[in-house]
Amino acid sequence: MVIFGPRVLLLLAMLLPALRVAASPVFDLALQQGSVEYGRPLRLTLRSNREQPSLETVDLSRLDRDFVVDTPAEVMEEGSGGGQYWRIRLYARRPGKLMIPSLTFSGARSAPVAVEIRPARNPETHSRIRVSSEVPEGAVWVKQPLRVVLHIETDDPYANVETENPWQAHIETRMLPLRKSQAAASGKGRFIFETGWILTPSLAGPVSLQLPPVKIRKDGVITHRFYPPRLRLQVRALPSFIPPTMPLGKQSVEVSVPGNTFFVKGRTYALTLKIHTEARPGRKPVEILRQFPSTPEVRYLAPQKLSASVYRLPFVPQSMGRLDLPDLRVQFFDPTTGKIHTGQQAAGSLWVISSWIRYALLVGLLVLVLLMLKAGYRWMQRKYRRFVRYRQALQIFQQARHPAMLKSGLMEIARAELWSANLTLKEWNTCWRQRFSHFSWLEEALQLLQALHYGQQAGDLYGLRQQLQEICYWRQPLLRVLDFIKRSGS
Repeated sequence: MVIFGPRVLLLLAMLLPALRVAASPVFDLALQQGSVEYGRPLRLTLRSNREQPSLETVDLSRLDRDFVVDTPAEVMEEGSGGGQYWRIRLYARRPGKLMIPSLTFSGARSAPVAVEIRPARNPETHSRIRVSSEVPEGAVWVKQPLRVVLHIETDDPYANVETENPWQAHIETRMLPLRKSQAAASGKGRFIFETGWILTPSLAGPVSLQLPPVKIRKDGVITHRFYPPRLRLQVRALPSFIPPTMPLGKQSVEVSVPGNTFFVKGRTYALTLKIHTEARPGRKPVEILRQFPSTPEVRYLAPQKLSASVYRLPFVPQSMGRLDLPDLRVQFFDPTTGKIHTGQQAAGSLWVISSWIRYALLVGLLVLVLLMLKAGYRWMQRKYRRFVRYRQALQIFQQARHPAMLKSGLMEIARAELWSANLTLKEWNTCWRQRFSHFSWLEEALQLLQALHYGQQAGDLYGLRQQLQEICYWRQPLLRVLDFIKRSGS
């Protein structure tokens, strides 16, 4: 039996507290920076004085509420004194003042750490980048398409916004095309980039899915990563009365008829069916295409798929007359009400004629055009003859040296208006007043002309010439323009 002396017992009593401290685990968290911009990583270091177990066993699920965890590095051992550390990256789900909760490792608990997430900004202009998301939640149906959309508003019209397809068993995914629009509410110079996914669950049960980030790349470098909220759903099985070919979600059909006025019997044409639906991609609209059966009036050929939602349906009219296309019965399962919705859509009607009727109509149209051209030519010919007569009358008025020439000019006007060419001045005035109501002074002028013509009195021949020239200018305004050009050139 070994008996320790008083000095040994005293030494053991002094070392016992230090041994207890060395044996107790130490676990803490350290941030490289206490404030970071939204969309950029927080660098968090987990450190322990124990080498076993590995820090990778720490439950990080408590961070999921406000952060997305990225673990790029493996656990490393401390260089001296033993222990281990683990560096991870955190991406905040939203800006603001957040708290990293306490974590537990081997019975030790870390202290919570406060962190400030500043709003995201364009690195060039320092203007704010706004991020919003539309993520469904709650109970949904199997095979119900779910739309997840993220909106990024920035002042950079050429921002390179990119993302990738998420993957999880029993969920079909399809990326939405990137769309850019002007942000009207935020003023000029702001743009909204919209991207996202269509998710279709194929198995009933709870679903928890972290969607991939939306990245902004500038000059080949990713400047921001924005993570949407975690998708949490309770997927319900479809009712047993829903057939497998029935689409889920609202559905409508747009039928485009060729732009022909008439369709020729025996020729092949094609309808274009554009199906607007929320059904999952690749779901063939069998029930709609079956509603175009061939009849003695029309024969439908095999449909052709142009895209995921557009079909080309060739058809051949078999009889003349009015051809009514079948009314389409649109049926789908409405996820919001949990009921089957049934509606009717009219596809329209066509007029079918024989080929010889078509040619007869073309010939008739050609004859009508020729008759119109002939009538137009005659009208232009009459207009031109009238213009020539008035131009001759104007030249006579301008060159008149005695009243007889003025009367000759009036006779040219009578020929232009298709009156008799041997009218007296009184008869000429009567024809003019029956046709026109202008020039109240004309009757007095004609009386003066008659008096001058028969030598009954003397008068101003020059003033009378000017008055009669105004008649030509009023009936043919082009003569005034031509006279002006002629005087300007001379």
